[in-house]
Amino acid sequence: MIVAKNAPFRRNLSVSPIMVPATDEPSYVAVGPLPNGVTSFGVVNSYPVYIRLLGTSMGDETPNDAGEGLGWLFPPGHFGIYSTQFPAGVSAIAVERPGFPIHDEEGALLYPEAALELFYGSGA
Repeated sequence: MIVAKNAPFRRNLSVSPIMVPATDEPSYVAVGPLPNGVTSFGVVNSYPVYIRLLGTSMGDETPNDAGEGLGWLFPPGHFGIYSTQFPAGVSAIAVERPGFPIHDEEGALLYPEAALELFYGSGA
């Protein structure tokens, strides 16, 4: 029998889920200080586009903008739990990948409502 040393993830209900817009321009959403006991975050990409996410550390004067090659890359349909680095804010951007365009033939954004959903809690 394998005994895990980590507790299962439990969402902290005092922190509302954060929707981080992901269009063809980087967005920025302030996260602010997280409550004591928060150690991890969950992320869901419900859209059929790849999305990059980049945090800005507490105390940084200038927010970081997500971009190609910067931050975490979440594929379409992704769900995962990760350790948090306690960001002051987060930035997201949709990025093209083969078979996963972000614009149509006329250049219009295919998913203008695309966003990553982040939720904070504890555990793994």
